[in-house]
Amino acid sequence: MKVNVLGVHLYVSVKKPADVFSGFASRSLFYKILQKASPEDFRRIHVEGKPTPYYLTPFVDIRGKFIFKIREDGEYFISVYSIARDLSKITWSLIEHETIETKNYLFEILGVAASSIDVKPLEVDLGDVIIIKFLTPASFRVTPYSKIKSYSTYFPFPRPDLLLRSLVRTVGMSSKNETPDYESIDLNALRLISFRDSSTMLIRDFMGRPYVGFTGTFYFEVKSASPILRLLSLAEYVGLGGWRTAGFGRVILDVARKGGVRNKTKYQSDKVNISI
Repeated sequence: MKVNVLGVHLYVSVKKPADVFSGFASRSLFYKILQKASPEDFRRIHVEGKPTPYYLTPFVDIRGKFIFKIREDGEYFISVYSIARDLSKITWSLIEHETIETKNYLFEILGVAASSIDVKPLEVDLGDVIIIKFLTPASFRVTPYSKIKSYSTYFPFPRPDLLLRSLVRTVGMSSKNETPDYESIDLNALRLISFRDSSTMLIRDFMGRPYVGFTGTFYFEVKSASPILRLLSLAEYVGLGGWRTAGFGRVILDVARKGGVRNKTKYQSDKVNISI
């Protein structure tokens, strides 16, 4: 079974950049757009603190590389992905050459594209190794999701059960179920066996609030044939962990087959429709 992921891709000019992680700039712009395009969603997420079904990238340069900090005026790309929401309101609310000002930035919309992506399930067997490279800082929520988000504790390391719980949470929200039944999911389906190039960093937002995250490449052995593993391919679009509306938790995946044969095919979409 394939899962459809919708995307909106913005090409923007940025002026007056602030010296913070560019994912916060993406979120700042997106909330401004959402406030106009879908006031009810904006209120639910930004005011009431409900879970968000939108997942953003940080700023991306013309080479397709994530920009950690925007240090000068320039032109960049941002992508917004969702499983649960029709993004047409957001797409149609944007006007080319429209200027959008936030507290810390001045944006000009230079172009807008929409995509519909059919994501193939990740096919793995017992003993295979799933390789996840965290391209932007990530952190995983330890506190139960029933608790208030602002009082939650986050763990800056990809503990397998927390990683899978994050994925279950994302898929659960796409089916309007904001409290998935974790008891029915095998959260021990993966075992972390190795990692490299890992680093932990402290990031502060516009208000100086701290966020601790990690990056690096991590190797997970498949210990059970849990159906949730098939949905891991979604992570390349919606990310993993907390604060994904601010560009955290962006990843790419690969699979090493049991016996050491490396998978040559990335588990991404086999159909992408983009309209300008």
